[in-house]
Parts: sequence; structure tokens; C-alpha cells
Amino acid sequence: MIRLDCPCGKTYVVQDEYAGKRTKCPACQAALVVPTAPAAGADAGAGGKPSPPPWWFDDARQDPSRPAGATPPTPAGAANPAPAPAPAPASGSGTKPKSKSKSRVPVALGGIGLLAVGLAACWAAGLFPGSTEDGGPPPPVTGISSTPAPGGGGTAGASPRSPTIGAPPPAPSPSPGGLDRGPAVAAAGGQVEGSVEARLQLLVPAYFYPAGPGLVEWERLFEAASRVPIVAVANPASGVGERPDPEYVAIIDRAARSGVTVVGYVFTKYGQRPAAEVREEVDRWVDFYPGIRGIFLDAQANQAAFVDHYAALASHVRGAIDDALVVTNPGTTCDEGYADPRVSDVIVIYEGVSGFDRFQLPGWADRASGVRFAALPHQVDAPERMRDYLHLADRRGIDLVYVCGSGFDRLPEFWEDQVESVLRINRGEAP
Repeated sequence: MIRLDCPCGKTYVVQDEYAGKRTKCPACQAALVVPTAPAAGADAGAGGKPSPPPWWFDDARQDPSRPAGATPPTPAGAANPAPAPAPAPASGSGTKPKSKSKSRVPVALGGIGLLAVGLAACWAAGLFPGSTEDGGPPPPVTGISSTPAPGGGGTAGASPRSPTIGAPPPAPSPSPGGLDRGPAVAAAGGQVEGSVEARLQLLVPAYFYPAGPGLVEWERLFEAASRVPIVAVANPASGVGERPDPEYVAIIDRAARSGVTVVGYVFTKYGQRPAAEVREEVDRWVDFYPGIRGIFLDAQANQAAFVDHYAALASHVRGAIDDALVVTNPGTTCDEGYADPRVSDVIVIYEGVSGFDRFQLPGWADRASGVRFAALPHQVDAPERMRDYLHLADRRGIDLVYVCGSGFDRLPEFWEDQVESVLRINRGEAP
């Protein structure tokens, strides 16, 4: 057994299998990390301290209540606030990086001069349409996975990218499924920074309350959205909660004006949470926060048996939210059936504290059409490592990424450096 001490004075004894996991103190909600080795003298009855129940841990995959027969991914830390369990990471499977091809929309270089004017006129006249590998239009979001539409440009060795997800007005209208085919546009003034085309975007679990210190973190998100495209996951109460929160109503409205796409957190318990319950929570998101632009379906199952279940949930989300962005989070490699735009627009294919340097997309990734991949490496404490992970994500074919520091209750100290690094990658600049 391992003894876990909280600064608030509470002490707990936990099982050895939770070593290295991230969790929160049930008493004060402080973020804690279970030591990697048992403390001296700690055992099941040390000091009569209580052993927390399984739901207290962020890693639901270690929960003995997990249904029999479910495939257990590699255990590690998770991304969601207690008490809701969250997905564990995996180092991924397959050794072949995906070769994705998606439609790209040219972004005219801003500036003064006849050349810029001419390019803008050509673009407006539709002389530079998106195309697919065979010269046809991009595949519809209702299509079965096949060879995706290719992009263009980028640096050598980098996978092609689709344009920005969820860019706010005055960007071009998004296509069904929330996949915006426009450039990275900042809502404030509608300005594009430089000639950025969004090869890499940020997916931020914004689990900080939008008042006091947490409001400062949201302000930092809004400021960064003028430079790089950002999707933020809102999580008022391990989900939407039982009533609307005026602070969240205000912050989601501001996000829409600032260029941050906000999606609402919904826990799905690896396919075990009743579909009617999930649908009801989605409806509450829409009722409480009409400015929400999509849903983050956390704790997605990874087995083929649940594909239809998640396809039905995605259909409900899109029926409730116009041009909804559906993000699913298995946190690890999942069955290829999930890589269908009828099921998900973005799959979080990796989440964890270790193994990202060895991560590879699964072998079926190059067949995924209309679906993007995200990664959430966390507990990263050095800016240099953060930059290495961003470039690794870009090379391995990840579309959305967020390198987390000590927890999701605040942005990392290197947040501004991370934004700058993503901007440089999108510009095709050298590391």
C-alpha cells in the first residue's frame, strides 16, 4: 500500500496499482499524484487512514467495476476532474504513420501590394478550389472511411492537414460534422495572423472555473485564439451540471466572439452509461449554454461492439447543435469503426503521462477519411519537452494537440511558448 498525503492535512492509503496516477483530494479537491513507491511503513491499516474508493481515481480503467470483457488499455493518468473517471493513455499501436490527405483552402498572404490583391481576387473567384486525390470534391461526412482528401504544402516529412476546426464567423461556413473548411480566423476583427494555415490546432481541457484566477486562464485562451485555432472543453461540474451557471453562460458567449470553439464535456463510461442519460445531458448543454458548438464524449469505449452506440450519440449531438463538432476520447487506440465521420469528427487517440515519444497512429489511420486525431500528453514540466512533443505530433499525423503541465485546472506555465510553437509549426518554420 502507498500513503498519499494532501497539503490540507488529509492522509490516505491507496493500493500499489495506483502508483503514478493523478487524482484529487476528496476533501479539498487539490490535485495530487500518487507516489511511485510505497511510503515507509504504509500498509492497509497504517494509522487507520481510509483507502479512497475506486471512483476517486481519474483512471477509470483501473476501476474494478469496469464491465467484464472490456479491453483494458495501458493504465496511466487521466484528464478529467473527479469524481468522473477519465481515459487512460496508451502508447498507441501500429508502426505506420498515417498518410492523410484532406482538402485545404488557400490563405492569401496579408499585406499591401498588387500581388496580394490579385491573389485575393483569384481566391474570391473560386480559382483555387479544394480537391481530392482524384481531382473530385472532398468526401461527404456521411461516407464510409476511405482514402482521405489530400492537403498540400507544409514542411518536408509533415503530414498534410485540413483547415481549421470550428473557426468562428466571419470564416467560411463549416461543413456538416463541424469540420470547418476555412482558414484560421480570429473572431476579434477577423484577422489572420501572417499566412497561417492550421496544420496543428490546440485542444484544451479548460477545466478552470471562469471567475477569479480561472477567469485569467480563460483570458489567456482568448488572447491566444487570435494566433492559433483553439478548441476548449468546458466542464462546469464533471459535465454540464443540474442548472446553468451564469459565469459559464458569459464565458461561452465571449468564447464565440474571441475565436475559441467551446465543446461541452459529457462522460460516457466506456459505453456503459445509458444512451438516454447521455442524450439528456447533451440536451441540457444546449438548453443551459446555447453558444456551445459541440460535445466532448469522454471515456469512449474502444471495442467494435460499441461503434453503433457512439454513432447514435453523435447523431443526437448533431441533431441538437447546428454544425456540431463531435470529439470522442478513448485515450488510446480504438477499433477502426470509430474512424468514421458518422461517429466522430476528432478522436483523442492518445492521452497519458508517458510513452508519447514512442507513439504511432494505428495502422488503419491512413484509411480514415473525414476524421482527425488528437493527443493529450500531460504532466510535462519542461518547455523543451513540450516543443519536442508538438513537433512529434505534427510529424506523426496528429491534428489537434495540447501539452499539459501539472493538471487541467490551469494552463501550463509554458502556455504562451506552446502557442508560439504551434504558430511556428503552422508557418512551416524549422524547430
